[in-house]
Order: sequence, then structure tokens, then C-alpha cells
Amino acid sequence: MQRDACTLVDPAPRVNPSVLADGRDGTVWAEILKDPAKDLFIEIDKWNLGPPDGDFDTLYVYHQNGSSGLKEEIFSEQYAAGDADKFPVSIRLDKHAQSYLADGDHLFFYEVLLYYGELQPPSDTLTLRFDRMGPNNGLPPKEVPPLPVITDVNVGSIELTLPESSDRAEGDHAYWWISKEIPEGVPTLPPEGDAPVTQADQKLPVRKATLEALGDGTAWVVYLLIDKAGNMGSDCQRQRRQQSPGHDSLEPDVVIKDAKRHGAITSIWRPLCRSGRSWRMKCAKLRLYFRY
Repeated sequence: MQRDACTLVDPAPRVNPSVLADGRDGTVWAEILKDPAKDLFIEIDKWNLGPPDGDFDTLYVYHQNGSSGLKEEIFSEQYAAGDADKFPVSIRLDKHAQSYLADGDHLFFYEVLLYYGELQPPSDTLTLRFDRMGPNNGLPPKEVPPLPVITDVNVGSIELTLPESSDRAEGDHAYWWISKEIPEGVPTLPPEGDAPVTQADQKLPVRKATLEALGDGTAWVVYLLIDKAGNMGSDCQRQRRQQSPGHDSLEPDVVIKDAKRHGAITSIWRPLCRSGRSWRMKCAKLRLYFRY
């Protein structure tokens, strides 16, 4: 877009929409920020470029960390009237540089110094939101609270309670599974359910058919949290529980890995025991690890 007589401010720099997890607030996919093999570019369109032969306009591009951060020049170049084919100007961001490592809003704008010495007003601002932190502020996930005793009477109305995370936000999504086996890796079966996370102590339904199909013995419940930016959660530290009387102790190693391309997982397995026709939570000592 070129400046015209009615345009007081040049348009903001822009990015390819595919790098954005949320175009409304400029949230960038965490995968783009973390993967050294993936580049992040901003682009600047041509203004009314028309200096006389032998003169040039100068473009200055700036980065600012938050609304109160310091203005940092990240690019400058001179352009003559015949350089129209160099637009849009594509600028690769050094996303691993110190000034880009902070999570939060990063602002990008530019100024044009015209050939006769007049500095144009700053352009509109592109805001990109960087978020590299896993769900629950990167802390180990909380356990699913104990289930009530499950009988033939209430087997059709059982719900899990999703533990509250310290940084619950719009765009968080939960997945949950119930399994007879402790998998080494991501569950391969479809989840029991998935839902956007909308409130504290959110209820996650469990189908009656799922519980009945498990039969007698031990089953395991897992939930996964994926935040809007697709972050991967931190390592789960060892979780300790008191041994319930009358039950053998368990020390399985559980490894949960990335669930999908842009998926970040915060997860914990909790044991569920059924004896005859009654169900109850079975407390055990677990070792849990998180790998990515």
C-alpha cells in the first residue's frame, strides 16, 4: 500500500497469517519461536517512493518490547525510485536474540526519511505476542481429584474434574483418556473427550460405555492441556501419594510426548480401580516424566 494525500500514517508491517495461532491478538505459534529451523519474517509495503535520480529514501525499522520498552533499530536501507521491485521488504527477525526472548507483546513499526530530509511519522504498529511458556506456567500438572465410589447406579453420570491451572486463558483446550494400560507415549486411541477450558473445576464427562468396557481391574485417567500458542509443558516431577490400605504399591514410568503438530501437553495419569461392582480411586506412588 502506498501513502496518498489522505493517508497520514503508513500501514503497519505484516506477517504471513500462517505463523499466527490467533490473528486477533497476534499470538505466534510457539513452534515458530522455538524451532531454529523455522524463520519469522515481517514485511513492509512500498510507500510513495519517488526520489529524483541520484537521491534515495531511507527506511528504518524498529522493534519494541512491550509498550514501554526501548525502541531498537533492527533494519535500515536506502531505496531509489527504481527499487520498486524490492518491495515488499522482507525482514527476518532474530527471534533467539536477547531482545526477543521475553514473552509478551513485541511491537514492530518503521519510519521513512524522505530524500529531502523530512522524517515521516512512525507507521502503524504490528503487535506480535510471544508465548513460549507451557500450561500452568510451566509447572507440573495437578492431579485429577479422586472420583466418588462408582456403582451400577451412578456409572452413567461420572465426571472428571479438571484441576485449575494458574494461568488458565482463552484458547486453552483439554483432552482426556481412560486406559487399561499405561502407555509409553501418547495414547493412540481417540480421546474420551476434548473441550475448550472455560472455567475453574470444569467437569469432563466419562461415557458409561467406556467404564463398562474397562471391566474389572485397574484403569488409568490422563488429561492433556494444550494452550493457544501450542506450547509444550514442562517436565512432570515425581508425584507421591500415600498407599491405600489393602493395595499393592505401583511405580510405573509414564512418558507423555507431543500430541500433535502444534500441540503442547500437560498431563498426569491417575489410577482408577474397580473391584467387583464398585469403583474407587486407588492411591499409588507414580514416577512421571515429560519429554519433548
